Amino acid sequence: MLRPLTLLALALPVCLAGCEATDQVLFKGLAGEAPGEYKLAPPAVAEGELARTPPKIGTTQFQPGKVAPLTATATEAGRKTAALRGEFVALQTQIAQYGDQLNLFRRSLQLNLDEYQKSLTGLRLSGVRLPDNTPQFTSSVDDARNKLGRVNADLLRMNGLAAKITVSAAYGGQLREEVQALGRTPSLGEDDARQIETLDREVNDSIVLTHSMLADIHHDISQQSVYTQRQRDAIDQLADAVKTGGARPASAQRPVANASATSTIAPGGANTGGVGTGGAAATTTAAAATTGAGAATAAAARRPYVTISFAQPEADYGPALYQAVQQALQRRPDLKFEVVGVSPVSAGAQPTQSALRRARAVMDALVEMGLPPERLSMSGATSATATSEQVQLFVR
Repeated sequence: MLRPLTLLALALPVCLAGCEATDQVLFKGLAGEAPGEYKLAPPAVAEGELARTPPKIGTTQFQPGKVAPLTATATEAGRKTAALRGEFVALQTQIAQYGDQLNLFRRSLQLNLDEYQKSLTGLRLSGVRLPDNTPQFTSSVDDARNKLGRVNADLLRMNGLAAKITVSAAYGGQLREEVQALGRTPSLGEDDARQIETLDREVNDSIVLTHSMLADIHHDISQQSVYTQRQRDAIDQLADAVKTGGARPASAQRPVANASATSTIAPGGANTGGVGTGGAAATTTAAAATTGAGAATAAAARRPYVTISFAQPEADYGPALYQAVQQALQRRPDLKFEVVGVSPVSAGAQPTQSALRRARAVMDALVEMGLPPERLSMSGATSATATSEQVQLFVR
C-alpha cells in the first residue's frame, strides 16, 4: 500500500467553459492600456474558423516495465530492499492503470471531437439569408455548443488524471531517494548491492515514464483547450453576426478585459514541488527575485494584469490564470510576464517568504502552461493597501 504524501500536486490548469465565478482572482486590463474592445467578425470569417481541423491527439502507449524478481537475503539491507520493492510494485500497478485510463480518455476525446465536427454542418452559411433567427439555426448552434462541452469534459478528466500521475511521479522520486540511501549503506554484500542497483534503475525508468506521460497529457490539454476556446468564440461570433445580419453596432461592442476570474483546481498556497515543474525552478533562476522598497514602489506605480488574493486559506486560480494569459498573448504574442509576491506592510518591511513561495508556485504553473522560462521573471514587494498576501502578474 502506498504511503501518503505530504506533497500537494498542481496539475496543468485548463480554462474550460462553465466555471463558477470567484472573487479570489481579479482580472485587470493590460498594463498601460484601457480595457480592449472587439468587433465581431463577419459571418464568413467565423465560419472559416469553425472549419479548422482540431489538433491531433497523442497516441503513445505508456506501460511500465516488469519488476525484476528479488532473491531474499538474510541481511537488514535485504529486508529493506524487499520492502521497497513491494512499494515499487504497487506504484507500477498504479501507473499501468493510469496508462489504461489515458487510452480511454483519448478515445473518448477523439469520438467527441468527431461528433463536434459533424455538428458544425448545421452552421454552414450556404443558402442562409441574413439576418437569420430561425429555430433551425438556433438549434444547430445549441447542438454544436453541447458537443463542444463534451470535449471540454474529456479535457477536465485528462486534467484530473494528470494530477494523479503528478503525485505518483513525486512518490517515485521519494522512493528512489530511499533506494539510493540504502545503496550507501556501509559493508553491503554483493547480492544486496546488485539488487539495490537494479531496483534503483527500475524506479528511475518509472519516473521517466511518468514524466513522459505528463508531457503528452499536458500537450494534448494545451492544444485542445486553445482549439475549443477559439471554436467557442467563433460559434458565439457566428450566431450573433448571423442574427444581426453580419454587422454589430459600435454601441454593442463588449469588453474583453476586466472580467471576473474563474477557477477549478489547485490549492493556491501549495508548493508545486516536483515532477511537472521540477525543471522550472532551475531554469528560472536567471530571473531572480528582488525585494525591498524599490520593488514595492515600482509595483505600486504599475497596474497588475492579474491579481491573485490569498485572503482565504485556499485560492483556486489555475484555469483563471490560464485564461488571462491566453487572452493577453492573443493580443500581443511577444509579451513577457513578471510575477510579484506581495505581502502587507503590516507583515514587515520586506516581502514575506510565504508571499515569495506563492509567487514561485504561480511562475511554475505558467511554465507548465507552456510559457518559456526566459519570458518570466519574479520579484517581491510590500503593499500598504493589501490586507492579505497576493500574487500580482504584470505584462511587459
